[in-house]
Amino acid sequence: MIDGQELAHLAVLERMAVLGEKRDVAAEMHTRRVGDLTGLLARTMGVAEAEASLLQLAARLHDIGTLAIPSPLLLRPAPLTPGERGLMQSHASHGAELLAGTESSLLNLAGLIARTHHERWDGTGYPNRLKENEIPLAGRIVAVADAFDAMTTTRPYRRGWSTSVALAEIEACAGTQFDPKVVLALRQLLLNAASLAA
Repeated sequence: MIDGQELAHLAVLERMAVLGEKRDVAAEMHTRRVGDLTGLLARTMGVAEAEASLLQLAARLHDIGTLAIPSPLLLRPAPLTPGERGLMQSHASHGAELLAGTESSLLNLAGLIARTHHERWDGTGYPNRLKENEIPLAGRIVAVADAFDAMTTTRPYRRGWSTSVALAEIEACAGTQFDPKVVLALRQLLLNAASLAA
């Protein structure tokens, strides 16, 4: 159960995350969409409702570490140099550090997500090169939600992909970038949504 103090902490940090998004108009609402999709994926995977709700809230802070990234680098549409890519990747550690040191279970979960949502199933991700079940389930779910939202959202340098194209790309990366079970949950979720819309 989330108490009032934890919700107040979340509200402040969520405002910070939104502030970070305001630097990148194209990314506006990204954190909320990733949170919502994270909750849906968790529920599809059979995660208990209380935990799924906590994941949904905590996932909104997955990119809060981008506040530590200079705006010219964050907003650059051109390819990054290896050094710039390393600086950009540091947002995962910055986010975890920003959220550390509290007694809040919500913020601790958000910090875990911030640190692990760019780890890859095959162990080639960052910042700690965790693999498979070494990556907490929360990070594995948010990795899929974050990638799906990024693929389906139009950015200044490219149009967003259709749901089917994005799903195909994520399925192609199951077992390398993404946990195959989370990818399967995404497929089930999208098929259920399509059948309800028909």
